[in-house]
Amino acid sequence: MICVENARNTVLGSLKKANVEERNITSCVGFVLAEDIVSKIDIPSFDNSAMDGYAVQHHDLENKIRHFKILNEIKAGDNSNVVVRDGYCAPIYTGAPMPLGADTVVMVEETEIKGDRIIVNDEYESKLGRHIRRRGEQVEVGEIALEKGTTINPSGASYLAALGFTKVKVFSPPKVKIITTGNEIIEAGKELEFGQIYESNSTALITLLKQQGVADLQHVTGRDDVDELLKTFEDLNDFDIVILTGGISMGKYDLVADCLKEVGVEKKFHKIAQKPGKPFYFGILNETLIFALPGNPSAVITSYYEYIFPAIGKMMGRSMPSLVKSFFPLLSKVKIKANRSNFLKGKIEQEGVEVLSGQGSHILNSLAIADCFIYLPKGQEVFHKGEVVEVHLLPK
Repeated sequence: MICVENARNTVLGSLKKANVEERNITSCVGFVLAEDIVSKIDIPSFDNSAMDGYAVQHHDLENKIRHFKILNEIKAGDNSNVVVRDGYCAPIYTGAPMPLGADTVVMVEETEIKGDRIIVNDEYESKLGRHIRRRGEQVEVGEIALEKGTTINPSGASYLAALGFTKVKVFSPPKVKIITTGNEIIEAGKELEFGQIYESNSTALITLLKQQGVADLQHVTGRDDVDELLKTFEDLNDFDIVILTGGISMGKYDLVADCLKEVGVEKKFHKIAQKPGKPFYFGILNETLIFALPGNPSAVITSYYEYIFPAIGKMMGRSMPSLVKSFFPLLSKVKIKANRSNFLKGKIEQEGVEVLSGQGSHILNSLAIADCFIYLPKGQEVFHKGEVVEVHLLPK
């Protein structure tokens, strides 16, 4: 039986080269750049005013000149032929190109108009280049504007547009197939008969995948029947990842592992020394990653976050693909079996982390309010109140 750390390393070490696609910048938010973005222009591409005001020569202000004759105004978008000489100023607006001869902008608030002139306040302190955005001060031609591995947010998309890009190369989310098994499961909304349960694992997996940006996914159901399972396995090579739930333990009707072997899946490991999710299976068929999870919903969600979540994150180019780790003191004493690691549903409070009631692998109500997993590694049986433990923060 493999340990948690080796299982995670095996999964992450088995990933194929990430797929890359070109996307329009209006649909690339949340994706990770697969290339360095090299600027083709200077930003700004010309010296321009950062304020509404008057473009003047700084040495006039240094020489205590406060009265300036007004030239033609310059608006944003103008290609002006105005030239500012000694004793003159040009009305200028935010974003407008600086006229020849001018090297400083005096804000409107620092002036008053009298006839065809402005008067600069006597208290005004001059500074060369004041209120001017210099050409290339943000980025220059040939510079890397955004590095490969950067996750694009709305501001990043806006920056790409400002650089003149309409499309960029990003890491693609994987194509995923979900197969839920079990004779006892039925679709939510139908009338529940004795011995049946509503199927919830596909809802968990679909929403978890969408939370990570995976949109290309397929879901099928399969009964605990060899022929039916083998039929659902016919197209495994069409996907980057296949996730199965149920039928992976050691019972008479746990048929998944044998069926995967029959279709040629190379088993990497089966069973992890952990709770929940001990029967976890991982294998590879050509370049398709196969994850077979136990059927209990809490085990499915925990196993997804701890193994599949970082795998998809790495495939999508994220620099920190795993759940964020932190450390908190326990608010109560915890006793576990020392021969396996535990992922306990937890809630972070101001004083530390609380172990929630309802830790069974079939229990969802406690996981629905949890904001973290408390990771207790194997080898230690008792964890005392106040002891600092590793905590994996769940995405919000």
